[in-house]
Amino acid sequence: MEDIVIHLKKLKLQNINFLTMPLNEQLIIKRGRSKPDLDLKQTDVGVIRRFNRKWYETYPWLTGSPSMNKIFCLVCVIYGGEISWSQDGISVIKNFVNKAEKHQCSKRHIKNMECFVMLGKSPIIRGKEKLAAVVAEKQREEEMKKRELISKILDIILFLIRRQNNYGKFQMNILVPLQLLIRKYAKDDSIFQETFEGMQTQLISCMETVLLDSIIKEINETDFCSLQTDEVPNDPGTYSVIVRYTHNGIIQERFVGFSRIQTTLDLAAIINRIIGDARKLVCITCDGSISMNPVRQGIKRIIPRIIFLHNYMHKLNTILLQGLQNFEECRFFTNRVTFICDFFRDPKRNDMLKKEGVILPSRRETLWMFNSKAVIVIKMNHAIISKIVNDIIENQSCLDLEVQHAASTVRRYLKDYHFVLLFCLFNKVFLYANHLSKIIHTKIDQHVDNCIQEIAQTVKNISNFKTDIVIKHWVDEAKALLKVESIPATTIQEFKKTAFLIIDSVIEQIEERFRDTKFLKFVEILDGSRFISYKSKFPKLIFQELVKNWPDLFHSHRLENELSMIYGDSLKRFNPYQLFSYLYDNDLTELYIETYKLVRLYLTYPLIPIDPEESCSTLTKVRNYLNSTNGRKQAKSDILFIENYFNITNAISSFKQKVIDNFHFQC
Repeated sequence: MEDIVIHLKKLKLQNINFLTMPLNEQLIIKRGRSKPDLDLKQTDVGVIRRFNRKWYETYPWLTGSPSMNKIFCLVCVIYGGEISWSQDGISVIKNFVNKAEKHQCSKRHIKNMECFVMLGKSPIIRGKEKLAAVVAEKQREEEMKKRELISKILDIILFLIRRQNNYGKFQMNILVPLQLLIRKYAKDDSIFQETFEGMQTQLISCMETVLLDSIIKEINETDFCSLQTDEVPNDPGTYSVIVRYTHNGIIQERFVGFSRIQTTLDLAAIINRIIGDARKLVCITCDGSISMNPVRQGIKRIIPRIIFLHNYMHKLNTILLQGLQNFEECRFFTNRVTFICDFFRDPKRNDMLKKEGVILPSRRETLWMFNSKAVIVIKMNHAIISKIVNDIIENQSCLDLEVQHAASTVRRYLKDYHFVLLFCLFNKVFLYANHLSKIIHTKIDQHVDNCIQEIAQTVKNISNFKTDIVIKHWVDEAKALLKVESIPATTIQEFKKTAFLIIDSVIEQIEERFRDTKFLKFVEILDGSRFISYKSKFPKLIFQELVKNWPDLFHSHRLENELSMIYGDSLKRFNPYQLFSYLYDNDLTELYIETYKLVRLYLTYPLIPIDPEESCSTLTKVRNYLNSTNGRKQAKSDILFIENYFNITNAISSFKQKVIDNFHFQC
């Protein structure tokens, strides 16, 4: 074959397992090792190293991919092995011989090579044909027992995972029943020699591999997808990664794992591993993590057409406060807010607040809301909280020195001029941000121009805070909260300097976050409430802008005709999600092929929930999982706990069979 590696990768994308292929097709692949001349060269200390064709003779397992211009191990591509030899390929030829020698000595390669050599052959044992038949029969019986046992264990795992997903709770000890089950069966069965923990880990690994492969397969079958990244609290640089796309008439948001993202190359590697064809990626959404700013800019240079949007799950106040953590004053501020919230998490102290009608955010809310909600609550109830803290300090019966010290610290914070002034500032900023967030979440799918105008107005309103009049207003407000006659002039001057920096940063964040909103104007074409007016006057300007932004995507003449037909049909006055469902459910996707493509593009953007009737988004499930596990991620099991794939009954049987095949091959 001209490029055996590409051929095998295509088979995998088509979900064709080499082990289940007819023997004659396996043998064709076995004999089809491609040995092209590769354009690989490297200059090192004045010496030019080039690819050497003699390596094909030295290493009978070596193959080359002219399309990728890389070297691979054919047997590891077929049976699985080191990623560098089986998936990524070798492009650096420095010390190649050492690398090749080391690889061919590995246990996995030796096992793969034996399978490859014995493919199409029957083992020959001289004078022991009858014994070989007996051994083979015994092996078949043991294999059947092993598959039956694994199937039972998988049923238990799937039951436990489904139960947790249904209740929305994730218990750290979910695998304890599994371990007991494995011990019960495996201890009494000689077919399993490995340790219980090793078997458990291997099963979970196989399940995750099969599930992730199924997600990647679906992504390969769709035209568009978007990427959602959110930083994990208390673990800077680690992000949850969710891919959104449409598949078989359903909007999907699939969690694909937690990843370290610190550079553009890190994000590019995720795109390459999960999505493959970067042209499918139409949108990325990020939270307010400041470390993602250079990464976003780098990806934009690599994929110019990509846009960055505000996710329907992101709270703007949270995003803005998170994006201010590069300012030391803001870090101190949020740390103090966290300290106050933690102080009142004690049940007795929390009851004291509740009796006064004050409810501080729970630990779960504080973790993910980044204290933006707590800022508003504490500012509004400053006097009540201060009184409760004073009562605790003056309580003669309280002999707990730690409580007394913590209460004194809270009182000191609540009396700090700068701290209270920042409360006044953020309370005002959040007022406008809340209004903008409400407009965006309710109108972005219908009135994009209104949203753009509201964004500009919000920026203007917040810019107007940079005046002495507003600063004086905040100072007066702080004096009223603190019940003092004056605040030192030096404190006011320092606050003014900090406030102006914060306001500038907030404005910059809002402008950057909503910069690409202008590319969403085309969604008004799909606003069902306007179809009657569009029937008499086609929205030419918006349509032309759509075609201009996506010059190679749509057949413009056909799309215009399809939309005109829909506008004129009173039975099709749907919103985009309803139109998407209607076209798919009634087998009209080919007839309205361009419209269906347009609707899928829109629904790929994370502007609305994947299902109007679904209350729990994938990001919410990720947050629930991390909250329930106190942020401790479980290697090789996160995706199993978070994904709801196992509630799809008709997918279970196929999933189990693939896991058993995968587990059997690794044993």
